[in-house]
Amino acid sequence: MARPDDVRPAFWDADSDDGVQKPLTDQAVREAERISSAGDFG
Repeated sequence: MARPDDVRPAFWDADSDDGVQKPLTDQAVREAERISSAGDFG
């Protein structure tokens, strides 16, 4: 089994944007609400 010190860098690499989503903005919330209220789920 891997030691915590061996795997920690993979989870806490501040220079990596792997798996990072865009920030949730007011505009994104409004767009999601507009889509959901229209019943257009894709």
